[in-house]
Amino acid sequence: MANKDFVTLSKKNVIIGIIVIVIIILGVIVYLNLASIKDLMPSKAIATVNGIKIDQKQLDQAIAAVQSQTQGVVNETQIIDQLVSRELLVQEANKRGITTDVKEAEYLLSTHLSQQGATIEDLKSRLNKKSDYDFIIKGYVEQISLGKLTDQLFENKKLEITDQESKEFFDKNQQLFNLVQSNGKNATYTDVKDQIKTLLKQQKQNKIIGELIDSLKNQSEIIYD
Repeated sequence: MANKDFVTLSKKNVIIGIIVIVIIILGVIVYLNLASIKDLMPSKAIATVNGIKIDQKQLDQAIAAVQSQTQGVVNETQIIDQLVSRELLVQEANKRGITTDVKEAEYLLSTHLSQQGATIEDLKSRLNKKSDYDFIIKGYVEQISLGKLTDQLFENKKLEITDQESKEFFDKNQQLFNLVQSNGKNATYTDVKDQIKTLLKQQKQNKIIGELIDSLKNQSEIIYD
C-alpha cells in the first residue's frame, strides 16, 4: 500500500500540470456508459486545427477523463490546449503514413467493453445509428495511431533511467517521500526507486513529445472559437 501512496504523491508534485500522459500518449478514450449512450456525434466547435474542428463533447470527455485520474480541479484552458496538441499529433501520424486497421480498433474496443461485461454487439444495440458506432471507432483508430507515433518518437532514444539518476532525484526531493509506511518507518530510497524511475522516464517521454508539439504548433493554423 505504501508504494502506491508514493506514486500518487510523486506524480502530483513532480509532474504537476503535465496531464499530457493521460490525454496525448494514451488518447482520449470514449468512456462508455452502456446504460445511457447518447449524443455521441460532434457538437459546437471550441477550436480548429488546420481545418479540423475540436468540439465541446471532446472537451467534456477529456475533463471527465482527467478528473478520474487526478480527482482534482482541472484547468479547462489547459485541457483545450492539450486537445489541440493531440489533434496535431493525430495529423502528424497521418502525414507519416501511420495507419490503423478498423480491426485493430475493434479489438481494443472489445477489450474495453469486456471489462464492463459487454460486447460490441451490446454496444451496437444501444446506439441510435451506425454513424455513432463509426464515431467511436474513429476515436479508437486515432488512439492506436498515437501509440504507434509515440513508439516511433521514442525509438532509439535513451529513455532508461540509471540508478544514479534516480538516487540523485531522491536526494534532492526527499520531502516528496516523507510518507510513513504501514510499519511506521519513513520511506527509504529502495522503497521508491522503481516509482522514481517510472516518473523520470515519463518526463523524458514528455519532453520528446513536447518538442514535437511546439514544432507542429509553429507550422499550423490554430483557431480558438
